[in-house]
Amino acid sequence: SSDIHIGIDRCAQKRLLKIDGHRVWMVNTHLHHLKEDFQIRKAQAEGLITWMELDVLADDAVFLTLDMNDHRDSSCYKLFIEAGFKSAYRTVNGDEPAFTFPTGLKAPYMDTDGHLSADYVFYRGPIKPVRADLFGNECDPNDMTIYPSDHYGVWADFEFTS
Repeated sequence: SSDIHIGIDRCAQKRLLKIDGHRVWMVNTHLHHLKEDFQIRKAQAEGLITWMELDVLADDAVFLTLDMNDHRDSSCYKLFIEAGFKSAYRTVNGDEPAFTFPTGLKAPYMDTDGHLSADYVFYRGPIKPVRADLFGNECDPNDMTIYPSDHYGVWADFEFTS
């Protein structure tokens, strides 16, 4: 278990769990947010992948949850796929959600970039997703401008395959 600074005031965490005799890694991060800084996000993703590999064994299950702040056609997304990760949402539903950002939240100083599918549950190893969906995608029943976040969350249920 450890944490790492991945640059531009961002960090990542990884924790090793033992579940039913399996080694399971939980990794979480939030990549840099400025739309035009795709090279920074790419460098953060490269560093994250290298750091994850330091402790992960070939038979380990790995969950990588992140706000990538980038789209599914980005170099960051491709790096995670090339590192053997799959998107749980895409695996279960055939494609990524149309968007996870923005919600209908209205607040001072909020980002105003266009719609983006930026939030992911990536996985690899002896696991498979059986369900995946969005949450936090309904507003307060009394105020259509209040949501839990400016992003929808992504959740997934998994099973071990071995």
